[in-house]
Amino acid sequence: MEVRYALLLDALHSLLPSERIITDPSLCLALGTDASFYRLLPKMVLRLSTTEEVIKVVKLCSEHDIH
Repeated sequence: MEVRYALLLDALHSLLPSERIITDPSLCLALGTDASFYRLLPKMVLRLSTTEEVIKVVKLCSEHDIH
């Protein structure tokens, strides 16, 4: 995992419980699949439950230059 993703992951662990941060490649593939023909593997999947969590995660991603 790239350094910036590792730093983001550390920051996310201070924000979210571990069980809501998914990094297992098999689970990320399964959860990142939709009905489109694109097949991209997400580095991680987050299970967010509030608008505030979404806002905080978007800000963290921006700080770590991750789209």
